[in-house]
Amino acid sequence: MAGGLFEPGDDVGRTWDEAEAVLVACDDIEGVMATIRNAESPVAARRALKLEHGFTGRQAALLLTLPVLSFTRSERDRMAEGRRSRMALLADVTGRIPVVRDADPEPPA
Repeated sequence: MAGGLFEPGDDVGRTWDEAEAVLVACDDIEGVMATIRNAESPVAARRALKLEHGFTGRQAALLLTLPVLSFTRSERDRMAEGRRSRMALLADVTGRIPVVRDADPEPPA
C-alpha cells in the first residue's frame, strides 16, 4: 500500500499485528513484564512470550523493543526507589515529562 493511513512501504498486516500485541500485553502487563525480566536472553524472552502468552514471533519481538518493557536491572532498581524516580525514569526512556501531582494537595484557601 502506498500512502494513505500507513507510511509508504508499511504492511497493513504487520501494523495490525503490532497493535494487537500491545493491546494483549496490556491485559496482563505484569505477567508479560515478568516473563521478559526473567528470561536469560532476548531469544529466550521471545520464546517465553510465544509459549506463555500466545504472542506470534513478530509480536514478541515488538514487545521487546518497547522501552517500558525492556528496563534493565539498574533501571528497575531506580524505579523501586519511589514515585518521583519512576516518573524521572519514564521521562528519560520515553522523552516525555509526565505530570506528577502531590498525593494530598492542599485545599484552596
